[in-house]
Amino acid sequence: MELERRNFLRGRFKPEPDVIRPPFAIVEKDFLSSCKHCPDCLSSCDENIIVMGDTGTPQISFDLGECTFCGDCLTACKTGALDRGKARPWKVKAKIGGNCLSINAVFCRTCGDNCEVDAITFKLMTGGRSAPVVDLELCTGCGACDYVCPNKSIQMSLGQEINRPAIVEGRESYNT
Repeated sequence: MELERRNFLRGRFKPEPDVIRPPFAIVEKDFLSSCKHCPDCLSSCDENIIVMGDTGTPQISFDLGECTFCGDCLTACKTGALDRGKARPWKVKAKIGGNCLSINAVFCRTCGDNCEVDAITFKLMTGGRSAPVVDLELCTGCGACDYVCPNKSIQMSLGQEINRPAIVEGRESYNT
């Protein structure tokens, strides 16, 4: 992702991560031309996780809660920017970083306890540690794990870059 002039002038020298749009958002280029910047999807979200981004378009903030996939934003969108017939809910998946408490020998299972589809399990390791394992086939990308993580070790990412094994801070990060 390129560093935009707008971000440079705001003192943001690193490219921002990809924006996560509401469920059933069509292809980004088409979404940007279809979305009319109205607040309909924002006001329809009972979880209040849809916010207006810097560009005035809706995006998801998992810091505010999780997505229940209720479809109210989809129903509220009259512009076609959200369309069940043209798009999957989304490719968002959980990625757990190396500062995870459990990986660092502090007992924590908050993410796994809050995952309704049981996509997060724990692999026992040496030294009293256990590594959270995210099953990418089961993960819906709802953000429940991200929202409750006491250490903010979980990042919700668009699925393309998390399907391969990664080493995070010298420790294994498991995604299956």
